[in-house]
Amino acid sequence: MSSWDGDEPATMDVNDPGQEPGDSILDAVNEAFEPPPQGSPPEDEDRPDHGSDDRPDDERPEPPRTRQGARGGPATPRRTGPSPARPAHPRRVTLFSASPAERRARLEHLATRGVDTGQVEAVARVLAADPDPELRILAARTLGDMAGRVPIELLARALADPHDRVRAEVVLLIAGHGEHGLHLLLPLVTERRWPATQLAALAVVPRLLAAGSRLGDPQLERFLAAVGSLDPPPMNGERPGLEAMALAIGPSRLARSLSGPDGIRRGAARLVGLSRIPAALRALAAMVEDPIDEIRMLAAAAGRIAQAGGVPASEPFPLEADRTEAESWHAEPALLGALARALGDPAGTVREQSMAAMQGIPGGQVAAWVRGTLEGAGGEEAATAALVAGRLRIVAAARSLLERAAATPLEDRGPFVAALEELGLDPDRLVRLVTELDPAHRQAGVRLAWQVGGRSILNHLPSLLADSAGAVRMAVLEVLGASGDPAAASLAAERLANDSSAAVRATAVHVLAASDASTRRTALDQAMADPDPDVRATAVETLAGGSPDLVPLLLSAIHDVDRRVWEAAMAQVAGAPNLDHGLLWETLRSLQPERRERLTEALEARNAPLLTELAAQNARVPDPAERAIAPDLAARAGTSQATSLVVAALEDPDPSVRRTAAAAMNTLRSPAAVEALSKSLSDPQVEVRVEAVRALGLIDDDAVPDRLIEALKDPEVRVRDMAADALARWQSPAVARRVAAALSSPDLRRAAGEVLGRMGRVAVDALSGVAVSEDVEAAGAAGSLIERIAGPGPFIEGLSSIDPQERLRCVRILGAIGGPTASDALLGVLADPDVRVRSAAAGLLGALGYLPAVKPLRRMFLTDPVSAAAVAAERALRSLGVVPPGGEEVRVVEEVPQEQPDRPGD
Repeated sequence: MSSWDGDEPATMDVNDPGQEPGDSILDAVNEAFEPPPQGSPPEDEDRPDHGSDDRPDDERPEPPRTRQGARGGPATPRRTGPSPARPAHPRRVTLFSASPAERRARLEHLATRGVDTGQVEAVARVLAADPDPELRILAARTLGDMAGRVPIELLARALADPHDRVRAEVVLLIAGHGEHGLHLLLPLVTERRWPATQLAALAVVPRLLAAGSRLGDPQLERFLAAVGSLDPPPMNGERPGLEAMALAIGPSRLARSLSGPDGIRRGAARLVGLSRIPAALRALAAMVEDPIDEIRMLAAAAGRIAQAGGVPASEPFPLEADRTEAESWHAEPALLGALARALGDPAGTVREQSMAAMQGIPGGQVAAWVRGTLEGAGGEEAATAALVAGRLRIVAAARSLLERAAATPLEDRGPFVAALEELGLDPDRLVRLVTELDPAHRQAGVRLAWQVGGRSILNHLPSLLADSAGAVRMAVLEVLGASGDPAAASLAAERLANDSSAAVRATAVHVLAASDASTRRTALDQAMADPDPDVRATAVETLAGGSPDLVPLLLSAIHDVDRRVWEAAMAQVAGAPNLDHGLLWETLRSLQPERRERLTEALEARNAPLLTELAAQNARVPDPAERAIAPDLAARAGTSQATSLVVAALEDPDPSVRRTAAAAMNTLRSPAAVEALSKSLSDPQVEVRVEAVRALGLIDDDAVPDRLIEALKDPEVRVRDMAADALARWQSPAVARRVAAALSSPDLRRAAGEVLGRMGRVAVDALSGVAVSEDVEAAGAAGSLIERIAGPGPFIEGLSSIDPQERLRCVRILGAIGGPTASDALLGVLADPDVRVRSAAAGLLGALGYLPAVKPLRRMFLTDPVSAAAVAAERALRSLGVVPPGGEEVRVVEEVPQEQPDRPGD
């Protein structure tokens, strides 16, 4: 008896009320598609007036039926003779055409265009009554956007559809009714006979619960009892949906249900184990003395997680019929197929008639037809044969059913699994049937036997561990592990020690992961000696389980030759509680640099404070090689205490420790370390200075640029290059000004110039300031850099500024740049209205030795009304050598040979 008594949807009989139970299938079909009798009014005339409604017939609401017949008219009389000739009258394609192709075309048209409110009823009738399951599926999908408008009562009847895929589509429609459809969907969550329907329910019910729908206490009890009655317990495909439902139900209700009757208690324990909700896990962990074995096992597992961190069968169909006259009659396969298909008809009367007809055929003929169809027919025919085998309990078809199910994709196995369940085979026979399967299908056969037979087959499964196929042995172990059978651990341990297949040994490891700590320790020790790295890696990943007792084995696994093993071991060690500091330090000390780096990274991600503790405990050990590990660990921790440890290590007497500490600063990047790193710039060891400069370049502190500029004087080229790289990365005008100021230092001029050149246009303003300074050497260096970075163009444009101060600045910068282009621009400034500007231009032309300026300078000297400007012109002429020095009288050379070069040396 189902746990859902009263909730199972009723089977819908879609036959007209006037149809007699004795009507044949053929009569039912003829009456369904009977044209109007001659002389009767056209169908449109028989309908109420719809005004301007020009919709096709199938898109209008259905007039109410009466007890006398369809559409309110008198019942169509039973025909006793040949059908009358069909009148020729125009026929419109509708959803209820006699042609499946026309009905499909109409449905596809509606699916593409969308269903209006007035069309919902017509499409819903197709879902409920069309004989073609594919069209019923299409009708359900067509109604998708209008699911909430489909009467819930009609959908409840549609859940009795004989096709699993149709039911699954109906589930999605019921979900559109929200909480009002929950009572229909909840029983389907555990309905394994209809796998597609179950999967659909497992997908939508958690969403309804998460959206606010709530299970009443009676509903919750029935649901938990149904989960508790699942045999086998929840399987992989069911677990995500059940887990989501458990989370939506909540820990408090699950915890209270743990004190209910056996079935409810088992169901609640299973859900708690799946969801791992901490509050509910604690309640489950206290049930280690429960009278039910499975609950005790789940309670033990919950304790480990929390510690680590959470209908009676009918008589069988006779294979030998009584020897009557019926033996001489042989049913044709076509007839058997037609009767079998009728067993899936939506109409209950048709199904009953088909079953009665089947039972009138000799059993051997039906069994032979079923086996032949299962072994050679396509999907739909085979599913129909499975339906017959289950309904009539044809035990002789069991092997064919199991073979076909094993060779069929999981989502299409429903009919075959349902038939096997209806056969009610004893466990020993079910397991023997598995051994008779094709080797390629025996693995799936094991899982099917578990699904069909449940816990009753557990005692018979170990015999399959002798199968030559490793995949079969793997499947047996997986089933035993999922069952929670106490014998699973010993069987898995034996396979781990002796099986020839690495995949089987790895599967055994997974089974042993659910055992107690002592068994897991023995298994891990055994697995670490396994020659296959996959087995070792699997053992490390699954057997540790947060147990501190297994940490020494995990630390040893870090030295494994295979990368997969030692990386898995590091991840487990990093997450283990209460690690022994001494053992961990010894492991770190003995590892090669690459593995030490990876273990440190794992510890940093899972337990950063532990790194600080290890560094503090070992920062002063006598061995310099060990002391050098401490700064790296501290830097990974990133705490203030860790920073102090690294800073202190910068003054260690051993250069390797100082170098490691300076390099560790690359990770810390703490402003608090600037002073200590600055001291390290004078360290006698080049490697220490290089790492100190590298670390300083990564610290965002205003004091850093000055320290890096000083490092540009370092005698070691690597230190200078590292400092230059760090300064160039700043790309800051403020830093550029500091570097530009270093141009005044002969020791730094070349290195600073290289840095400024790499900084690019960010440095132009800073260089401009140096170019107008009184330091001739620094100004010249700045001018050369400006010419290389920006050229004279921006400053030539500046000569047109209305601000005389800006024009004066540009004159000075152009003087620092020098060259023909800048000098030519300065010639034009000799007529500037501001005396300071033209005087500065004259002086710079003289200093540049630009001889083409002689005539303009002479003119300025003779004609400028401001004496200061004339004096500037005179000095420029003297600098150009066209006015002899000395004497009180000034004599200007009248002509300058045109062929004379502009500047000596040009």
